[in-house]
Amino acid sequence: MSGDSQARAAAPEPYIEIADPTGGRAEVGVAGIGARSLAFLVDWHVRVLLATAIWLLALFWGPAFAGPDSPLGDSGEATIIWLVLWLVLPLAIYLLYHPVLEIAMDGRTPGKRWTGIRIVREDGSPAGTGALLVRNIFRIIDSLPTSYALGLLVAMLDGRQRRIGDMAAGTLLVYEDRIGKRVVEDYAAISGNTTLAPADQELLLDLLDRWSALERPARIRLGNRLLDRIGEAHPGGSGERARERMLRERLRELAGRKSHG
Repeated sequence: MSGDSQARAAAPEPYIEIADPTGGRAEVGVAGIGARSLAFLVDWHVRVLLATAIWLLALFWGPAFAGPDSPLGDSGEATIIWLVLWLVLPLAIYLLYHPVLEIAMDGRTPGKRWTGIRIVREDGSPAGTGALLVRNIFRIIDSLPTSYALGLLVAMLDGRQRRIGDMAAGTLLVYEDRIGKRVVEDYAAISGNTTLAPADQELLLDLLDRWSALERPARIRLGNRLLDRIGEAHPGGSGERARERMLRERLRELAGRKSHG
């Protein structure tokens, strides 16, 4: 083995090769320590701003709830409301921010979206709810002894930049570049469509990717031929332009892609 080959074998790859929904292969860049840290800092500031806003509400509205002139008077209920505003809600933001948003935003948070990274499984498929929850449970260990020192150290030593939570959950942080994002989104969309055979899935995604390069008659002809192949009715529409637009919308629905106007 040559020196260059040995160096490449020893050095961690900056990307992973994953299977796309059509059976091909695609390279997706693995997010490094810098991108991970930047995303965390953005999310940390968002959490601090939210918690500060709630603390200010408690500071200014607390006397109104717990004071003698409040509708609740000096009852224990007023104290409970004040404690919820002052302690419980900020703590909930700190603990639930990452798991709730990562589940709701398909492996992203505002910080990750801003940085251009996303959580996926090690095979490139979308990270499910279970994996995201496991990853966040281990966040407690990764944060030891302070400021995520242990998690950052482990990620620096790991060839794929994984912290302990990623290893336990089988997840990776990858860059959402143009190719990687399309592969992940298509993987998520088409994997949920069990009515299409793999060959039909490949034809569908290929047709949509080449749509803008085709003339309108060719789009309609190939689209209708694909619908016939999978047993779908042709969409209506008066005029060639309307039929082509409705046909594309139907094909995008089958592929799980959202229309963009």
